[in-house]
Amino acid sequence: MLGRIDVKVAGFTVYSKEIGFKSVDRAIKKFTDNIEKIKSVADGSAFDPEKIAKNAKSRAISSFRAKLPKGSLKVYDDLVGLSKSVKKARNDTINDSRRRIPGKLATIVTQYYGIKKSEIMPNKGAKAAANISNAYEKGIVYTGRLLTPTHFKMKAKTSIVPFQRADGSTGRRKVQTISAEIIKGQRKILGSSLFLAKSGAAEGAPMIPFQRRGKARTPIDVFKTLSVPQMLTGDLARPELEACIVEVMNERYTHNLNRHMSRYVKGKVGL
Repeated sequence: MLGRIDVKVAGFTVYSKEIGFKSVDRAIKKFTDNIEKIKSVADGSAFDPEKIAKNAKSRAISSFRAKLPKGSLKVYDDLVGLSKSVKKARNDTINDSRRRIPGKLATIVTQYYGIKKSEIMPNKGAKAAANISNAYEKGIVYTGRLLTPTHFKMKAKTSIVPFQRADGSTGRRKVQTISAEIIKGQRKILGSSLFLAKSGAAEGAPMIPFQRRGKARTPIDVFKTLSVPQMLTGDLARPELEACIVEVMNERYTHNLNRHMSRYVKGKVGL
């Protein structure tokens, strides 16, 4: 007992009650519950359908557990635990895959295309060649722009060739031959109408290939090749990429299942 509350009027005791620990706990809980109710009404969460459904489900589970015999209660709790373990293993597998798969895919792509692994790896920033979104249900979704040949070991060779003017006279002019190794081991000339020019007016802007739309000097367009998503989904590397994804997902899912279910299942779980 903590003490006694006495209420006196004109010297006479009109109310007397002993206060114990349980009484204080009940009073605190009641006060806290009332505050939470006021807050939930004020912010609108008291009328949230999802919250109402969640509370109803919680009450139903508590009521169901209360009716179970003691011998069956552990079995029920273990089944619930196993169900939660599977969900946790699935979530962990998705997170693990997002960290591990991009590097493995980049290694495979560089075996088929003449591009550096660092260019395939997802990076942050507007100029990144590849990015991945973290949409939960979609898993790993690659996005990326079309790349210029500078990403594929581009080389430019300048040569002097003769030509004939309209009046019949001859002259000599510079001609640029631009090649790139888009498919690994297959260097090819990209076209006779390409020429190199600065990609912007800023000092130090890189030289990239341009192409004229017609016979006139303008208009011109930047010459582009493939994007990272196209390399990942193209027929050239796709079979090996898909096999890699399945292998990583299976390995991580098996690992996470065993980690989360070890409390309920003896031995190893395998797929």
